[in-house]
Amino acid sequence: MSDVFISYAREDRDAAFKLAQALRSHGVNVWWDFDLVGGEDFRSRIREVIDSAPKVLVLWSKVSVKSAFVIDEAAEAKRQGKLVPISLDRTSPPFGFGDLHTIALERDFSNLSQVLGSVSGAAAAPSVARRTRRTIFPWLAGAGLTAVAATSGWIYSARPSLVFGPSDGGTPDVSPNSPGGDAEAVEPGRASVPRLAFVIGNANYETLGQLGNPARDVDLISKALAERGFNVVTKLDLRREELAAVIRDFEKSLSFYGGVGLFYYAGRAAYVDGKDIMMPVDMKIDIESGQASGGVILNELQAEVKAETTTAFEDDGTAVIYSASKGQRASDGPPGDNSPFAKAFVQALASPGAGKLVDVFTSVRSTMKSKCANKDQSYCSSQTPYMESSASIDFYFNDASRDKHIGAFKILIFDSCRDNPYEGKIAFR
Repeated sequence: MSDVFISYAREDRDAAFKLAQALRSHGVNVWWDFDLVGGEDFRSRIREVIDSAPKVLVLWSKVSVKSAFVIDEAAEAKRQGKLVPISLDRTSPPFGFGDLHTIALERDFSNLSQVLGSVSGAAAAPSVARRTRRTIFPWLAGAGLTAVAATSGWIYSARPSLVFGPSDGGTPDVSPNSPGGDAEAVEPGRASVPRLAFVIGNANYETLGQLGNPARDVDLISKALAERGFNVVTKLDLRREELAAVIRDFEKSLSFYGGVGLFYYAGRAAYVDGKDIMMPVDMKIDIESGQASGGVILNELQAEVKAETTTAFEDDGTAVIYSASKGQRASDGPPGDNSPFAKAFVQALASPGAGKLVDVFTSVRSTMKSKCANKDQSYCSSQTPYMESSASIDFYFNDASRDKHIGAFKILIFDSCRDNPYEGKIAFR
C-alpha cells in the first residue's frame, strides 16, 4: 500500500515528479500515474490507490482547476477525508474545495516540511541504516510488469572503456578514482537513489529446445538482489512482443528515475556483429534456409527508447557481463539445480565486504575456475565470464549508502555466451 497518491494535470507533470522524488527521499511511499503498468485500466487502478492510500495530494494549478479528472480525484479524496490540497502557482482551489487549508508549494520546495507534516501520519520516518530500502517503485511489487534494460537519454560524456576478458588473468584494473579498500564488514545504508532490477528467465522454448534451470536461477538471483535493496521484477518465458515491451518499460523507468538499473537475463541469446540478440520463447530457426527470425535486438530497442527520452541524468556508464566468453558455451547446470554462473554470482555477493562490482566479477571467475579444478560438477563448466565496463563510478552491491553520487548506472548481466552459438549455420534477421 502506498502512503501517498499524487493527483495532477498532465501539464504539471514535472512538478509532480519533483515532488514525488522529494517525498521518496524522506521515506514516503508515493504512487502517481507514471507508476501505471502498460495495459492497466487507469481509472479503476487510480480508484484502488485512492481508496488504499492514507493521503491524497492534489496539485492545484491554473490548468488542474479545469481538469475534470483532477477534480473527480480530489472530490473522492475529500469524501474519504484524506485530501491534502497543494497550490503550485498560487491558484485558488476550484469551487467546493475552498474550506480546506491549501499549502502553497514554493518553487524551491523550501516549505516541503509543511507537505511532510501533512502526511506524517501516513509514512514512518526513514531508517538511516537498514539492509532493504523503502520501496521506491511501489508499482513494481506484484505488478505483472514486462521489461529489460537499455541505454537512455542520459547526458553522455566520452570515457575510456575497460575490458575484462580471459587474457587479463582474472584481475580487472580499477579506475584511479576508486577508493582504497572495502571494509571487512559493511552494513548497507539507505540509498538516496533507486535500485531497480529486472530478472528474466526464458526456458520453455517452442522450437529451440527447453532449458531446465532459468526459473530456479531467476528465483535465486531475485532473492539475492532484493536483500541488497533492489526493487525486483521477475518475468518468465516471454514471447517476442512481451520481451520487447519489457525492455521498453525497464528503460523508461530507469531514464525517468535514474539510479542503478540491473538487468539479469537467463536464457538463450546470441552476440552477433556487436548486437545482443535475446531469444524469446517463440523465436523460430529454419535450418533448411539457415535463417533465424523473431529475436529481440537489445541495441535497437535501446536506441529507440533513447530517442524518445527527454529526462537527463548524468551518465555513469554501463557494465556488461556475460557468463561465457567468445567461443564458449554457457552451461545451464545439472538438472534441478542452478547454472554455474548464477551460483557463483550469489556466492560472490554474500562474501564479506561492500561487494564492489569489479570484485564480485573477479570472485565469480575465480569460483567457477576453482570449483571446476576440484571436479565440483555443480559448478564445473568450460566457460570463463567476460566483462566490459565504461563505468565512471564504483558500484557496491552491499552498501547502498554509496549510491548517492550516482546519476544513472546500468549493469547488464547475460547468463549466456558472448558469441553466436549458430556461427556459420544460421543468419539472424
